[in-house]
Amino acid sequence: MAKRIAHYRTEQFSEHDRDHAEAFVKAAVAETAPVSVYAAKKLLAAVTGYVAWCIRKGADMPLDRAVVFDPALIERYAAEGLPDLTPSTAGNYRAMLRRVAEALPETAHLHAARTTLPASTPVTPYTAAEDTAILAWADSLPEGSTRWSVRAAVAACRGAGATAAELWGVRGTDVVSRGPAVAVTVGGANARTIVVLDRWAGTLAECADHAGDAWLFAPARTSDRTKQVNFYVERAARTCDVEGVQVQRMRATWMVDHLDRGTPLPVLRAAAGLKSLRSLDNYLRFATDRDDADEWLAGTKDAR
Repeated sequence: MAKRIAHYRTEQFSEHDRDHAEAFVKAAVAETAPVSVYAAKKLLAAVTGYVAWCIRKGADMPLDRAVVFDPALIERYAAEGLPDLTPSTAGNYRAMLRRVAEALPETAHLHAARTTLPASTPVTPYTAAEDTAILAWADSLPEGSTRWSVRAAVAACRGAGATAAELWGVRGTDVVSRGPAVAVTVGGANARTIVVLDRWAGTLAECADHAGDAWLFAPARTSDRTKQVNFYVERAARTCDVEGVQVQRMRATWMVDHLDRGTPLPVLRAAAGLKSLRSLDNYLRFATDRDDADEWLAGTKDAR
């Protein structure tokens, strides 16, 4: 255990933050592991992801135990910072972080009362103005790899609802013409082909042509960590006027966009890679009220 902690290294932190952040993680896990039911390997993974998220969220946030392991911040991370994980897996990460906080003298008193994992907090979609501003910002980035990767992320996640993990595995050749439309094939547990919304189709096709058979996003990558997608996009977005440029918000906006367009729910469920319609509940609350509801309910609405 001690040897694993001592030799711990990670690529999740930037070169600027790495030494300080790794030391912070190792010290916290070294104090926790001897009194925890969790293996040091799992604790290192959980704390590393959490600390990396904290650094991204607050560039000026001090790596102070009382700040980082505050109960409210851990709850926020479990609800917002793990968009690609199932609620049960997010709950496991939250539990590990709470055990770490309970073991540290600086924060043990803050975690005396344990609570259950709160219901998943829905990710707020972008407004129409924010949507337009993000696309304009991505197109205005200076020529280079960052511009191509950010444009690909915006087009694939906002235009096709791809997750960060799905975008990470897409190559330029996975984007194809499908009749008059453009479609992208994503792999993983929910492998599928998604037709891209017309507004973003041209951008995605252009990015795919540029990538060729290379990765669509971060083609020069040296790591296979999908968490780098959010880090990369959020770091680039420091020059964007819209606050909170995130892959999960792009996907949420894509969902609500289709709901507002009247896309049939079974079609949207399949395109989104969801197992059931219940998963759409968090997005339905953001959908615009329809003025043709009476026609739909009366069966007189032409759905063609």
